[in-house]
Amino acid sequence: TLILDMDLRKTSVHKILEKFLPEKASRKGISNVLVGDCKLEDVIISIPELNVSVALAGPVPPNPNELIGSPSFDALIAQAKELYDLVVVDTPPVLAVSDTLLIAAKKIPLLLVL
Repeated sequence: TLILDMDLRKTSVHKILEKFLPEKASRKGISNVLVGDCKLEDVIISIPELNVSVALAGPVPPNPNELIGSPSFDALIAQAKELYDLVVVDTPPVLAVSDTLLIAAKKIPLLLVL
């Protein structure tokens, strides 16, 4: 199982999982992957105690909506589905920003809106 923290504006997954994460884990994340700074494999953190892996959001980008609507997001989701049996996507609240609607349009099987 892979948890993708796609709340690129106000991330919270790192706070929930902080006791299982290495120090400064949120310095690099999905936002870096989407702009081409690194690959998805570079930001995935395995948490054996929970039998799960996580890719944190990373630094807050100036244009989250554009990144989520980009072809690099489609590639990220395709790669995540290839690597893991189950991909859980944490998104921002639906009414707060349109990011969640863009993500939902990708028809990801398990979408978690907190």
